[in-house]
Amino acid sequence: MNILVIGNGFDIAHGLPTKYGDFLNYVQAFYRMKNSTEDCDSLYYKYFQSLKNTRPEIYNELDKLITDNCWLDYFTQIYKRRETEGKDGWIDFESEISLVIQALDSARHAINEALKHDDENEHYCLQQWHLNILCPVVFRDGIIKNHEVFTFTASNIIAIKTLFLNCLNKLIRCLEIYLSDYISIDTCSQLQDIANLEIHCVLSFNYTDTYKQIYDKSTGSIKYDFIHGKANIANDVNSCNLVLGIDEYLSGEDKDKDNEFIQFKKFFQRIYKGTGCLYTDWARLINDNNIRFAKANPPINNVYIYGHSLDITDADILRRLILLDNTITTIFYHSKESMGDQIANLVKVIGEEELIKRTDGRNRSIIFKQSSSEIL
Repeated sequence: MNILVIGNGFDIAHGLPTKYGDFLNYVQAFYRMKNSTEDCDSLYYKYFQSLKNTRPEIYNELDKLITDNCWLDYFTQIYKRRETEGKDGWIDFESEISLVIQALDSARHAINEALKHDDENEHYCLQQWHLNILCPVVFRDGIIKNHEVFTFTASNIIAIKTLFLNCLNKLIRCLEIYLSDYISIDTCSQLQDIANLEIHCVLSFNYTDTYKQIYDKSTGSIKYDFIHGKANIANDVNSCNLVLGIDEYLSGEDKDKDNEFIQFKKFFQRIYKGTGCLYTDWARLINDNNIRFAKANPPINNVYIYGHSLDITDADILRRLILLDNTITTIFYHSKESMGDQIANLVKVIGEEELIKRTDGRNRSIIFKQSSSEIL
């Protein structure tokens, strides 16, 4: 069995604008289109104008999703600031959301502790670090100043949590429209590295079906697992199944007992939205074949990883595939710097000793290969 594992770098290698920064540019273009005609010759303007004229239901949905969305406003502030500072403007939605949710959770615990000592007092002045993180999200342009007293109550925390969750769901649906309607995949060319591979299964961490549209001529024989959901313009904010959340930040018993912010976590979203976990069946089949042919020569399986950073957030999935017996894992990298990052991340995924064992000698099972980036 040959399994292809793809991350966002796969789409980027095909020239698709699938970075979060690209999405924010799309959102900002919608703002400008609503308020002026100064960039009426841009592709964004023509797209939004066409939506407004021919598919007003999508245009109106976008308007509701984008307007007064605290996450979109906050991410745009960060993105613009980093560009102004001469940085590349890169932004990681999940990391930013995690920072804010953990601050809100900390504020909740602080309030609960205060109430234990004073039942008559429902207010608690947040510490400065709470303000620094929460105010830019909750209040447009961070209008609460450092010297002002900002008090929260337990009910306010719940209200803000509800606001954050509603705005996150709207952001995710907005992203789904961008990926499934604005981005055009059918104009992409094949990459030589990928076109030359015989693939039986595709595990995608992306929301797009790029591989299927460009490479799959199999009439249904290739199996797909969209672990984070698949973008579909026909959905709405309630039926959208894209997973965009944070990793578990609690430890010990708190992981099981404290579920106040569970809706923001990836594992919950995967279960709640019913996204794929077919890769477990593929791994089980490989293990079954290893047992069945143990006395003979078990078939050699391949796992190809393209465009994935091997970040610890996906460790459970990656580890299960990479550590399969009789399986060779080929990891594509686009530069020596990215290869170094992937090696460092892989240590966190499978451990240093396991990595050394699997990359040494003639029987190594992990191979790093530089991508050619050649287009067919």
